[in-house]
Amino acid sequence: GVANYNEKSAQVLASSALIEDQLSAKVAVNHLERDGFVKNTHLGKSVDDKKQNNIAISLYWTPSEDWSATLYMDYGEVDGGAYPYVPEASKPNRGDDLKTAFDVEGVFDQTSKGMALNVDWNLTPEWTLSSVSGYRKIDTFGRFDADLAVTPDATSTLVDTWIREKDYFQEIRLVSTPHVLPIDWIVGAAYYKVTENNNNQAAMKASKMALTKTAGDFERDTYTAYVDAIWRFAPTWSLNLGGRYTKENYEIDSSFY
Repeated sequence: GVANYNEKSAQVLASSALIEDQLSAKVAVNHLERDGFVKNTHLGKSVDDKKQNNIAISLYWTPSEDWSATLYMDYGEVDGGAYPYVPEASKPNRGDDLKTAFDVEGVFDQTSKGMALNVDWNLTPEWTLSSVSGYRKIDTFGRFDADLAVTPDATSTLVDTWIREKDYFQEIRLVSTPHVLPIDWIVGAAYYKVTENNNNQAAMKASKMALTKTAGDFERDTYTAYVDAIWRFAPTWSLNLGGRYTKENYEIDSSFY
């Protein structure tokens, strides 16, 4: 594909059976790059250009009628400028030909990779047990103009930000086959953990000397248990009852220099 703002994109998708009636695979790759929509008149380049690449691979395994498994893996990267900020007073009536002026070139770089495993067991004709496990790691770096304006190099400052995030997820779910039992049931429990290690500093553009630094470690643990029941007591009537309990623990450790 091609579009205005010098945009170019491509996607390739392939799928095939690796073992007939047992194992199949799918691969997807896509690429996109374009110029930005907002022009930095001071540096003579766009503020919010973008380039991204992604690849995803999934495997579906059905070794028997009793159980199946799906494995999903992906990797992506985004390189671009900072999110465009245009002062309200200088916004034109139309959405194109936007302009602004910074003396620091913005940066937004992010990589993300993750995987998920979903396993289903047909315990009996009436019940299915499912497990969902997930992991994701996201690393982000951003650079921004501290005052969103043009100032002399001796006083110009920039802000650098690093965010390193890791997510973990596990869920176990027991589900009854719909319309087989007098009541349809869903019972499950899940655990979700998020950790972040963040750093931020404001520095002089010319000397690279740091003026302030902050660092923080963030952790959140979420525990959830739930039950849901549907009683179809008449051809056109049903009663749905459910409950959910969630507990979250937060822990934050931050420092300022």
